[in-house]
Amino acid sequence: LSIRRQRQMCIRDSCDTLIVTYDLQIKPIIDASCAFTGCHVQGFAWGNYSSFDGLVPYLSDSKFKKEVINTMNMPEGFSLSATDFELVECWVNKNYPEN
Repeated sequence: LSIRRQRQMCIRDSCDTLIVTYDLQIKPIIDASCAFTGCHVQGFAWGNYSSFDGLVPYLSDSKFKKEVINTMNMPEGFSLSATDFELVECWVNKNYPEN
């Protein structure tokens, strides 16, 4: 198996037992990585990620998943830690539970 496929299988296995919600784990990751001055905050052209409601349009059209998970283009300028990436990927795979 390819390394990417092995990684996907490990994440899938750990996601089965992991409870991941926006309120519990994802908001702090997004606040530190996306929703700060000059990025995804109120008035930013590419979306306000400072609240779950602000994220919803980007979740429903899969732009968030594409940029953060599939292409790993975001966050711009740095990468999420392996743990944060896994939490975000599990959250995406569980259809973005809020709480």
